[in-house]
Amino acid sequence: MGCEFMLNLQLSRIISIAALSSALWVCDAQAEETCWTEGPTQFADGVQYCVSSVLPSQGKWNYGPKNLVGYYGSVGAWCEGVEGPGIGETISLRIDGGPAFRQLSIRNGYNKSQTSFANNGRVKRMRITSDIGIDTTVTLEDKMGAQIIPLPKVAQHQWLKLEILDVYPGKKLADTCIDDLGPDFAHEEELLQQRQLSPEACLPSGKTVSGRLEIHEETHPAGYPMRSFHLIPPRPLCVVAGDEKLEGVQRIQLAPVSDQQTQELKESTGRTITVNGNFYTPHTAWHTGDVLLSDLKIVAKAAAPEVPSTTKVAKPRDVASILENDTNRGGMDIRSLDLPAAEPELCQIECANDPRCKAFTYVKPGIQGPSARCWLKHGVPQARKNTCCVSGLKTGGISAQSPTPEASTVPAAGSPTATSESAAADLSLVQQEVVSQHGWPQTFTLLFYAGDDNGSAVRQETWNYHSAKLSFTFLDGALASQQDPIGDVPGAFYPEYRPDQFSAGMTLDGVFKALPDVDEFLQEQMPDETMSLYWVQQLVMGFADDNLVYVETRPELPAQGVREVER
Repeated sequence: MGCEFMLNLQLSRIISIAALSSALWVCDAQAEETCWTEGPTQFADGVQYCVSSVLPSQGKWNYGPKNLVGYYGSVGAWCEGVEGPGIGETISLRIDGGPAFRQLSIRNGYNKSQTSFANNGRVKRMRITSDIGIDTTVTLEDKMGAQIIPLPKVAQHQWLKLEILDVYPGKKLADTCIDDLGPDFAHEEELLQQRQLSPEACLPSGKTVSGRLEIHEETHPAGYPMRSFHLIPPRPLCVVAGDEKLEGVQRIQLAPVSDQQTQELKESTGRTITVNGNFYTPHTAWHTGDVLLSDLKIVAKAAAPEVPSTTKVAKPRDVASILENDTNRGGMDIRSLDLPAAEPELCQIECANDPRCKAFTYVKPGIQGPSARCWLKHGVPQARKNTCCVSGLKTGGISAQSPTPEASTVPAAGSPTATSESAAADLSLVQQEVVSQHGWPQTFTLLFYAGDDNGSAVRQETWNYHSAKLSFTFLDGALASQQDPIGDVPGAFYPEYRPDQFSAGMTLDGVFKALPDVDEFLQEQMPDETMSLYWVQQLVMGFADDNLVYVETRPELPAQGVREVER
């Protein structure tokens, strides 16, 4: 049985973080059915789509079961091929190695246009049976776009069979069509991600955790001086230490296992690192963090930031920003530098002189080294009370040698012009390290959603390196996990988009300004009318209230002689 290698983009739910590109084999039909097999995908080893009949091809257009699968269903449709409206015709799904799911996703009718939808028949009622004993009848809405078919129970299925019982007749044609149908595996992944990202979700031992590394100093009750390594995550965590759940963890004390590791931690102080190990509840005065991480392994660490040469400037008489004493604003770092004197105003001036800087944090001497240290921020991180630091916000044009308006708006080489609608996103130090080692990701997914604290957008991104079989997931620039993605696809063309070209709140016009080579797109309104979906040259974008909330890029294969549906 010969198979052609194709690509499919699973679009059962656009808000799904896990909607990634997958491989499709086009297989010969069995004697009594016409079948296509999708797989392996991110969610299953394979899903075979078999139909009881197919409308004969018309010229260059065909109507086979391929069009039931993901992206292909957005430009074509399966149409049954018997005389009349197709009552009694069936679609069978045979699932190999898939997870449990609770619903199907379907696009009823021929969704290419309003005219195609009206001219062809649509399914009104269908019977669904399965290998686990499901036998139910559902009624579909007579409308374009995705619909959800809830199943009676959440379960793993080896097969499901859908039989057409009644139809909404077409205005001109007797045949009945469906242009997308499949198990909504992505919904289960979304629910899992929501549980993992929710405040009550807890991190177990053995999982990686990222944060900024600090040296913490305090005095033991017996009078002994103590120095320890503390990992500061970008937001408070819940962790599982033995049988105990610890919430609100802001400082993770690291227990190095060797002198070499101790030296490695010393050299990484002030930078973002990623580690794993086993969590333990602090139980002695020597334990200075909220939780102790032993059996330590250093997974990744950011390269030391380059400190550009600067011209010394006189201290301004009046600086417009206000110093925030005993305040730390962690994260969103551009760069850091040691200061020649323990004066927060020097850090304030550095921020004023850097057009990228929107906020800063001054760290007192002895905490991240013998000298005071200055951290410049590309955004405004959440303020947290901490006697270690003094922070402040930049209000613009406040230094003795402020850049001219022209200089402050010149983008970096190769970057899109920065405007209020199309400003590029800055990379964190750990992301810069990933790019320096592996280059830009071959494909990526971005999701923006409201944070728990103040409603500011959280940026979640997954970078896929298919050729290297690597994938990294970041939360606001901090490495959250590393996993194996879908493997490389021989002959695939990977897009040239970069994740730093997109930022939260971008408008559609802003995206087109940031991507000057893009001049056309396809638009689709989601069924609940809360999101618009745009397809652009190997790129999918979701907008809610005219603001960018979702980005996904996908690889593409050259045509293999299979033509799409047109009616």
